[in-house]
Amino acid sequence: MLVQVINIFSNTLNPYLHRLNQFIFTMTDINELIKNLISQTGALDIAHSEFRRMIADDPDLRAEYKEWCEDMGYTERTGFLEYAEEHIRSQEEKWDSLTDYDD
Repeated sequence: MLVQVINIFSNTLNPYLHRLNQFIFTMTDINELIKNLISQTGALDIAHSEFRRMIADDPDLRAEYKEWCEDMGYTERTGFLEYAEEHIRSQEEKWDSLTDYDD
């Protein structure tokens, strides 16, 4: 009886857990991609151009990006730049906090 209850509970949660895992993977994947592009190119405008080229060439990546934007509350048009600027600001704040400590 307990095994049946566990199986029913597991089957009921399975679609939700799958969606949660997919959401976490997509968020992490796009977040890391944006951070890596910024790091590799050293310039936001170049990173943005490269990202736009990548999503134009890869329909799966574009679909992931669209979903990521919806989940993060961005528009597809501004999502990359908004996230990138937030990331850069957070990196600058880390350095500023170290500088403040030194003073």
